[in-house]
Amino acid sequence: MMTILAVTAGFAADLAFGDPRWLPHPVVAMGRAITWAEGRLRGAFPQTSAGTRAAGLVLAVALPLACGLLTWGILHLCGMVHSGLRFVAEAWASYQILAACELRRQSLAVARAFSKGGLVAARLFSTSRALRAPPWKRWRRTRATASSRRFSTL
Repeated sequence: MMTILAVTAGFAADLAFGDPRWLPHPVVAMGRAITWAEGRLRGAFPQTSAGTRAAGLVLAVALPLACGLLTWGILHLCGMVHSGLRFVAEAWASYQILAACELRRQSLAVARAFSKGGLVAARLFSTSRALRAPPWKRWRRTRATASSRRFSTL
């Protein structure tokens, strides 16, 4: 029963707040884990089609398993401390996982791009959104003078 309430609380928080851009998201950590593991797994398996497929299979099984075990461990430890702490952690995890508000926001943005420029514009828009770095990493000034207004990507 508490899990249902925690998921409901997480869903309500998602509807109320969405995904704040400044808040680190678990998907970012998963992407970094994939980047870290991919090179190591490719080096550990033969450089053949079957070897690459096997490395991908190991990664496809290991990452969700590791995420599930980590989540279970955190929730279990929180539950050992206090049931209220587990509830808060479960609600927070639900809030991070659901992302219904952000999905709606992004879907509407792609739909607007589609209505203005057709399928090509929608594809370009969705690809550019998916590849975009978070705002705090998007731009930095080079060592050039401030008057030159030159920027470079990270």
